[in-house]
Amino acid sequence: MMRKKACSMFFTVRQEEPANMKRYFFAILFFSFSAAVYSQVTIPDFVKTYGEDGFYFFGHNNRLYECNDWIKKYRDITDLCFLDNNGYLKISYKTGETSYFILKETEYYLLLAPRQYFIMDDNSWIDYYKTQSEPPYGYSNTFIKNSSSTVFLCEDGSEYSADNFSRKFFASDRTFMYNYWFNSPPLAVSADQLGQFEITIDFEHDVEGILFLNGFVDFKRPHLYQNNRRVRELAIADKHGNFSITKFVDDRIQFQEIQFPQMTDGIKIRVQSYFEGNKYTDICISSITPVFSDEMKRKARIFPIDPDYGEILEKIRTGEYTEIK
Repeated sequence: MMRKKACSMFFTVRQEEPANMKRYFFAILFFSFSAAVYSQVTIPDFVKTYGEDGFYFFGHNNRLYECNDWIKKYRDITDLCFLDNNGYLKISYKTGETSYFILKETEYYLLLAPRQYFIMDDNSWIDYYKTQSEPPYGYSNTFIKNSSSTVFLCEDGSEYSADNFSRKFFASDRTFMYNYWFNSPPLAVSADQLGQFEITIDFEHDVEGILFLNGFVDFKRPHLYQNNRRVRELAIADKHGNFSITKFVDDRIQFQEIQFPQMTDGIKIRVQSYFEGNKYTDICISSITPVFSDEMKRKARIFPIDPDYGEILEKIRTGEYTEIK
């Protein structure tokens, strides 16, 4: 999260006995502290199968749940989640009846999305992958035909170009076809380049929107997210001239969905404003991928298919699923 100026709230309180005044003070203090802590963790509404059919995570009303369809039980694991000092969402995972068997009691990074992606990596996997130049099973298909920008940053032999958007996900034999390849650098531009900066992305299919990952997101160098600038406002135009929209995005390490007014096979993007970095003036974008249609999911061989979000809520409402307290 970006650093924000401290805010002060002023209350007009009538004169009371000292004991009553203490109660007012501590009530205000507790409310302010609670709001500051719990408002930071943001969970999108989503559902994602994990490992195999019957085990999945889902988000609802800013809470994170884990469900085991085989035993018809679910549990709320939101209280295990927290934001670290670099703004990354993490979970101090504890196993239970609903757990998939490969998960262990350790600390994981969580990279969430309203659909399509669910990233849950611990330090053992991060240490394993950070020494590899390419993923062992190759890159996953993101259905991007071409991605480029008018300018980009080159530094120490690395190109921080939009071409890296096609090298952000990889398949593994662990749990999921779309794991996050943090070794591929983000798209980055210097402050001097921003005036000439424009991104062009051509998709292999007509798409309804994109999933946008802001900033420099790198599990092995987590400090680089806050150290660099992040996007605050985007101007997105259909490459055929059919629409033009402006969208504000959050300063949050999470995939954010941006819906288009109509389907398109290509867009152009310009950065209108940004959040300041703590150290550097480069503006970074880690990933832009299309929202997958059902046809794209079939081509990507994403199996098993995620359960319907509404059906999960209905099973909870009717008592078919019971909650583990």
